[in-house]
Amino acid sequence: MTDTRTITVVDVFTNDTFAGTPTGIVHDASDFSTAQLRAIGTELGTRVVGGIDGDRLRSVGPDGDCVSARTAIGALAVEPIADGPIETPDGSLTVSQDDRTWIEGFDASVDRVEAEYDRVAGALGIETAALAGVGRDLPITRASIGRPTLAVPVNYFEQAGGLAPDPTAVRALCEEASADALAVYTFDTLDPDSTVHCRSFDPRAGEFREEHASGLVAGAVGVGLRRFGEIDAATVRCEQGDYLDRPGRVVVKTDDVAVGGRAVTAVTGEIGVPRDESDDLIEL
Repeated sequence: MTDTRTITVVDVFTNDTFAGTPTGIVHDASDFSTAQLRAIGTELGTRVVGGIDGDRLRSVGPDGDCVSARTAIGALAVEPIADGPIETPDGSLTVSQDDRTWIEGFDASVDRVEAEYDRVAGALGIETAALAGVGRDLPITRASIGRPTLAVPVNYFEQAGGLAPDPTAVRALCEEASADALAVYTFDTLDPDSTVHCRSFDPRAGEFREEHASGLVAGAVGVGLRRFGEIDAATVRCEQGDYLDRPGRVVVKTDDVAVGGRAVTAVTGEIGVPRDESDDLIEL
């Protein structure tokens, strides 16, 4: 008889199904390897998947174990726990809940990046003027709360919407900045309550893609604004995913860094336990 586990697909950073960031959650994943969780994420098409093991949460993406605010918020939506710590591969994160689920305990870093606007604009497929105006007040930054992100401000929403990124050029910019993602953001937003509208891209070879709403990307943009922005950025509300027809909304507290969001269950069911490919050896 095939061994099965309960799985839930949760749409994170939204109140609505078929919006936000789809995230797979595996219940009772205490005996799962990284390879098995990755295989389930591939099967579900959710890219990042979380495995619940008591008060420990494992998040697995294409590159293996990772820190992920989305899986933490998604997991807590299907198996609520009391406020307190949850264990991740990189240490403890703290959970609190009010009208949102908040994940705290991230280490933040922010640095100014000296980059030529012509080159950055060319990599993004936009005019240099889109960066030059806002760039007088707000620099390009490399910021991280767990995922180093090259954050580039532009003047207007239509410029963020008109991006035509060159994967090779974006990848080169990220490699030089030691960044795992590139985010473009603007204060010109769709929702009046939002601080910024953001689009982010995963530059990895063979997988260049625009991303759904990301807590770690929003956090990187938020702490950069707190450091260099001339606004009250103690709380940053980031809208993302609209150009993928999956609008998501992430709230970031930038002093004691916390990522907040809501989540809704989209699918629940059973899935077969995949073979542990990490045990396979190829002999030549």
